Amino acid sequence: TLPRVSLIVPTRDQLGLLRACIEGLLTATDYPNLEIIVVDNQSSDPHTLMYLQQLTERGVRVLPYPHAFNYSAINNYAVTQATGELIGLVNNDIEIIAADWLKEMVSQLLRPNVGAVGAKLLWPNRMVQHGGVVVGVNGLAAHTGNNLEQRDPGYLGMNQIT
Repeated sequence: TLPRVSLIVPTRDQLGLLRACIEGLLTATDYPNLEIIVVDNQSSDPHTLMYLQQLTERGVRVLPYPHAFNYSAINNYAVTQATGELIGLVNNDIEIIAADWLKEMVSQLLRPNVGAVGAKLLWPNRMVQHGGVVVGVNGLAAHTGNNLEQRDPGYLGMNQIT
């Protein structure tokens, strides 16, 4: 049996982005034990508010976050409300392009000695936005693989491991 995964999606308005993200999570993600939590950071657009209400009727948890924007605080709050054994932090501007994405990430996360996993994110033109974060010189973190072709192996094959 696959562990329950809580996907946390912070948002504020941006209905077009949010709808594409959530509909992909609901209809294009092949994972049977899923909780979707949308954290609303003071949306005011009436269309967004209507969509958020509709999501609650479809089993999506919508949590209000009535404080100033702080991405870490929003996610930390949602984690305290989540029921999943595993947590996924999802930006509201992603679109699902492969139904098995979450099964694959969970399979990697369940390996011994693995504490976190991340996805290879693609721009709309299918070039790599980033294939993870690496820590480099002086402890600075940066995205890897930016603007490579999706299947380009990249430096030392790093683009192939995400």
